[in-house]
Amino acid sequence: VDPGWNDDAIAAVADRVEAGIDPAVHANALANLSLTLNWAGKNEESRRLAAMALESGYEDPTMLMMVGRHAALDGDNDRALEYFRRAVQASPNSPVVHSQIGMLYNGMGDLEAAAAHIFLASLIWNDNDVYHKQLATVMSQRGRMRSALRSLREASRLKPADQDLVRRVEQAAAALSGSDRDPPRAEIDVTRHESGFPRTVAQTAPGPGGSPALDGIWTEWYASGALKSFADYRAGKPVGAPANWSEQGDRLP
Repeated sequence: VDPGWNDDAIAAVADRVEAGIDPAVHANALANLSLTLNWAGKNEESRRLAAMALESGYEDPTMLMMVGRHAALDGDNDRALEYFRRAVQASPNSPVVHSQIGMLYNGMGDLEAAAAHIFLASLIWNDNDVYHKQLATVMSQRGRMRSALRSLREASRLKPADQDLVRRVEQAAAALSGSDRDPPRAEIDVTRHESGFPRTVAQTAPGPGGSPALDGIWTEWYASGALKSFADYRAGKPVGAPANWSEQGDRLP
């Protein structure tokens, strides 16, 4: 071994190597490792790497999401929400980010915002049964069992071997009566901003005349990815009052 290859030399080489790495790429690598460690249950290591990534100054969506997740674990929902909103703005089309902010809203008791973000995640990654199950849970909590049943059936269609899903579908149907036990599968109607990001996303079903009518969830979005409005519909008619938000995330009267 070359006697000159000591700790100081190794550190100097490491510094030169790290200096040659694109800081944005380095921050993303740290964020992805933080996410992996979090999934593996190594929360403290995950937290440390997320903080290191944050120091880069780059608005990497995975990094922001992970910092938000750790803030939520600490019970600091306001800080968590701040980072999740920044993550949405950094990557409006990320289903993972929308699902995560949706689950945070759910824990905070804002079930309309939770449903909206998880609904959008289920559109962007529509063959992921997990998002449909999450949406079913939130809609059930809101007392919208017909919508919950729809989402459970979609999840079961995607994962037919899941016996727990079969049981949940049966339980949801048993809680309903009449035609609500067999709602038509929702079609999705989307309009888009110039960027391609959704402006409105809505569930529809054939109306009395056979043409599509709003039926289920209706949402409106700012071009930044922030939620603007949420409403429930049944056969083309609103159910209850809509909910509205400013682009900064404040709920409007």
